[in-house]
Amino acid sequence: MVTIKKDSDHSSIRKLARQKQCRRRTNMIKKAYEYSNICNTDIYVGIRMQETGQVYILSADPSGFWAFLSSHLSLYYPTPNLVADDSKQ
Repeated sequence: MVTIKKDSDHSSIRKLARQKQCRRRTNMIKKAYEYSNICNTDIYVGIRMQETGQVYILSADPSGFWAFLSSHLSLYYPTPNLVADDSKQ
């Protein structure tokens, strides 16, 4: 018996994949932030989505060591989403 997949099935599969991707990105940023706090380190994590070109950045760097990357990425389109840790000093 041959079953025909509907567009709604395909869109729900894509939606689940996007949700999984978002959770993984969020968890990766959270783990890097935790590592920064626990190990007293300066962290700069960049994630670029190949499909959309969107960039997500975690900057837990009060010393400014990674600042050259931020200035370089400010010219990038679409504009990167910055998640900064200002509490660490």
